[in-house]
Amino acid sequence: LRGVWVVRHALNSRESIERVVEAARAAGATALFAQVNGRSEAYYRSSLLPMAPGVEPGFDPLAYLLERAGRAGLEVHAWINAFTAGMLSELPAEAQHVLNRHPEWVTVDRDGRSLWEYSLEEALVHVPARMLDPGVPAVQDFVYQSVMEVVERYAVAGVHLDYARYPSRRFGYHPESVARFVAEHGFDPAALERDAATYISRHGVEAYRAQLALWDDWRREQVTGLVARIRDAVKARRPGVRFTVAVHADVTDAVENRLQDWPAWIERGLVDAVVPMAYSQDTARVARQLEEAVALARDSGVDVYAGLGAHLLVDAPQTLAGQLEAARAAGADAVVIFSQETLLGSPGIRDVLTAAWAHGSSGR
Repeated sequence: LRGVWVVRHALNSRESIERVVEAARAAGATALFAQVNGRSEAYYRSSLLPMAPGVEPGFDPLAYLLERAGRAGLEVHAWINAFTAGMLSELPAEAQHVLNRHPEWVTVDRDGRSLWEYSLEEALVHVPARMLDPGVPAVQDFVYQSVMEVVERYAVAGVHLDYARYPSRRFGYHPESVARFVAEHGFDPAALERDAATYISRHGVEAYRAQLALWDDWRREQVTGLVARIRDAVKARRPGVRFTVAVHADVTDAVENRLQDWPAWIERGLVDAVVPMAYSQDTARVARQLEEAVALARDSGVDVYAGLGAHLLVDAPQTLAGQLEAARAAGADAVVIFSQETLLGSPGIRDVLTAAWAHGSSGR
């Protein structure tokens, strides 16, 4: 598999889709990871989400992409963002949008502040988008249903989940999430953190850390549980569809800060492949991250697709050649390049990929 991530705006029109398909085919790609849902807006015919703004009226982007990509011999993997629900700078116009129907689902920080209370400047520091809270069961149902309607209605080769995580440990304190945790564990983590000094004076710092670790583990399991639920449903309905998840390439940061325990997903066989986003201009760093991922996946039956940030290498395209070789040397099973914009806009990147891919190489 030799993949290209296709950012959602490229799906707005027939002409744009045709440009992407032709460029990917010419470069030797075999798969498009197309963002059919990035902000709880659909680039397909949905009964759950509003059609994304900018799409031609009456046009079904995913159906057209499947047709054109199929003719070109390219697989289509439906790239779906889990918890990013809307832009930070403006509200969605459609009344059907989840942020308008359920504004109460937005995540809350440890001080009890909803993302709605953040200024744009403050939000940009902490989050990529207006994000829903993973610990709210109705949110989990919403994400699950948004994935499954694509799987059930379109003949995609794969489902590719993104932003299956918390923004950071700062978030996830939605009142419903906290209430669920209190019911299971008997204490309020926000109250514990607010009165940390008193608790530590009575019980010691290690006991305090152990209590907070329970809260972190609970939040990780909210994401992991959803990943498992989606995987089981995909395999039950469409056994041949591959289920992959984009993950932070720094394992420690992913698990400890973003509460994205993808090593556990590998260990439990919850995904067909993880896609570490090893975006860096430092090839040695990319190699280390991919080697760690491959080591974690060894003998698990889970593949590792190396996610490479070509967008960072436009001024040094030969660095991408080195990173493709690093991915091969690390033992990655495939490569996915970010993104189609770079493929279309950078002759140097196109030349590097064509040299590596166009003659049917291993893709690494």
